[in-house]
Amino acid sequence: MQSFKFLYTPMAARLFARDDKAGINDLYWRTAIWIAVFSFPVFVVSFALAQPLTVLLFGSRYAQSGIILALLSLGNYFNAAVGFNSYTLRVYGKVRYIVVIDLLAALLGLGLNLWLIPAYGELGAAVGTCIALIAHNLLNHTGLLLGTGIDLFQWRYLRVYASIIVAAVGMLLVQTLFNPPLAISGALVVFVSLSIVRLNHKALNVGQMFPELRRIPVLRPFLGL
Repeated sequence: MQSFKFLYTPMAARLFARDDKAGINDLYWRTAIWIAVFSFPVFVVSFALAQPLTVLLFGSRYAQSGIILALLSLGNYFNAAVGFNSYTLRVYGKVRYIVVIDLLAALLGLGLNLWLIPAYGELGAAVGTCIALIAHNLLNHTGLLLGTGIDLFQWRYLRVYASIIVAAVGMLLVQTLFNPPLAISGALVVFVSLSIVRLNHKALNVGQMFPELRRIPVLRPFLGL
């Protein structure tokens, strides 16, 4: 997401200067699916494999902290996968939207944490933070619709997000029901991640976006090149 941010903002600003609303719409959602697909491996490792990853990094004493990592991962991934709504609002100069949304999200996060932390401790903090991250993004998305005319969603990319949801839930079920060794889980993550790219290669249009990947033979079958 941070890498794409430096590419997205100037491109969106140029399209805004030309009053090319269709171009901004296409840029917004094409960037969003790229971030969603290529951030997926990091997300699924820190979400579906949160507990074994926590144990690997910090030892068995921290095994119960896996759920905290999973919740924070979910909130941050949702924030990334839905696209650059806050940056688009900046391009459109919607300062009032941004300020109001940030204040509402801050108040929501503070209220949730004041309510949940005394009762549930660190788990309550993770739940409150996750909800606040998702709510902040949804508020930005609402501001995007009201203030810019960018589509809330483009149905041509439904398969991209559906495949990501199915893959993440599937990996979580495999890990919960069978608890395979970390090496096997890692291999499954690689296979599932490449399968998502292969399944959605037409939407991603990898060959046009990054033609230099054609030079790597082992990637061609997965990228549809």
